[in-house]
Amino acid sequence: MPTILSIRPLDGYMMEINFLNGNTVILNLQNKLRTIRFAPLKDKNLFDSAVTDGESVIWNSLLEISTTEILQLVQDDGVRRGRKEKTADGT
Repeated sequence: MPTILSIRPLDGYMMEINFLNGNTVILNLQNKLRTIRFAPLKDKNLFDSAVTDGESVIWNSLLEISTTEILQLVQDDGVRRGRKEKTADGT
C-alpha cells in the first residue's frame, strides 16, 4: 500500500493527498459529510486540522481514513463520474 507523504486541505471539503511514490490524488469528501461518520468534518476548523501518520489521514482520536479507503473512495468517485481515475498506485 502506498505511503502518504503529505496532505493539504482544499476548498469544498477536498483533500490533496501526496504519496511517497510520487502520485497525488484529490479526495472529495463533500458527499460524505451527510454520513454519521464524516458529519463532524462540516466544522471547517476540524477538517483543516487533518494530519497524517503515513498510513491514514487523521482528524482527531475518533475520525480517520486509511490509505486503502482513500483509494477506494477516489476510485468510486471516478466511476460515478463515468471516467477512469488514476489511483495513487498508478492503476
